[in-house]
Amino acid sequence: MFKNPFSFNGRIRRSEYGISLIIYFASFLIVGNILDGNQKHDFIGFVIIPLFWFLLSQGAKRCHDRNHSGWYQIIPFYVLWMMFGEGTADSNEYGANPKERVFTPPVLVTPVVTATPAPEKKATAAAPVNNINSSGYSMDLKIDKKPVDDILDSLKTNKEQNLSLTDRETKLEIANVDNAQTQHVLKKLRSLSSINSLSYNYYVSTAVVTINHRNTSQDLLDELYKIMPGIEVRDVRAGHISIKIK
Repeated sequence: MFKNPFSFNGRIRRSEYGISLIIYFASFLIVGNILDGNQKHDFIGFVIIPLFWFLLSQGAKRCHDRNHSGWYQIIPFYVLWMMFGEGTADSNEYGANPKERVFTPPVLVTPVVTATPAPEKKATAAAPVNNINSSGYSMDLKIDKKPVDDILDSLKTNKEQNLSLTDRETKLEIANVDNAQTQHVLKKLRSLSSINSLSYNYYVSTAVVTINHRNTSQDLLDELYKIMPGIEVRDVRAGHISIKIK
């Protein structure tokens, strides 16, 4: 809250805007009482300028949260919608939803295991063979070794399975689209052979498509470039891709 109170960029919640109004009017009353009949403190009137700037910047960001231009705040009585109206549920063209917490997916670390060959068995006496030692007794040396390649292959298979499970479902967030454009994108996605199933939710100018697929999220993005060359990639990570239609 109040990370950049004098900036006109981004979005803020209703609670932050409400507190901003309280701060503005309380400060305005305090300055007004000081200036009332006291000419010695006329310079305090300059405080009104940053206070007004603060109110405009916070109001613009509240309009952005409703996916509207900051100029909407000069519309009569629109302040009621700014105070009580719900913002867009997901990201819009002005930024991410301020109610959502930034989530960084955990990094999967595969422990490095050094395979050690099984210990050799000691030689045991067996039936007489052509191998004769110096004492005149025949010995049959048998050594049982577990192949190291089998252990390494097992570790590699487990790692590939974990990677597949991590990236099998991807959330594709598409900004700056209407419902018709969303249907067109879904039609193109259904043409990809790597996709098992998909579902979507459409909000104001934003669509969120849940894709179940067989490859990684990066492989899915590579395929999107082929069928939709005019996209702008905004964010890519395991299980999440955010794009914008130009």
